[in-house]
Amino acid sequence: MTRKDCEVDMTYPKHLHDSHNDYPLVLEKLEVWPEWLSEYQKNVLGKSSLKVKKLVPNLRSKEKYVVHYRNLQLSLGMRVS
Repeated sequence: MTRKDCEVDMTYPKHLHDSHNDYPLVLEKLEVWPEWLSEYQKNVLGKSSLKVKKLVPNLRSKEKYVVHYRNLQLSLGMRVS
């Protein structure tokens, strides 16, 4: 059985931003920046550091994003051949 991974450049379609804003379907491993945090999160974090990468759902464009073709179909509702 062969893997069906794709390396793609992708843009999350603008017309899906409002409906997917609470839980975007495309994930990315990112280092979280302090300015992305709410005041509550900053208070909980205190003086600790965020030098750890997290799996973050977001609506940003991706370059060289590696994804299984079935997940790509599911997340963007497109046909991949």
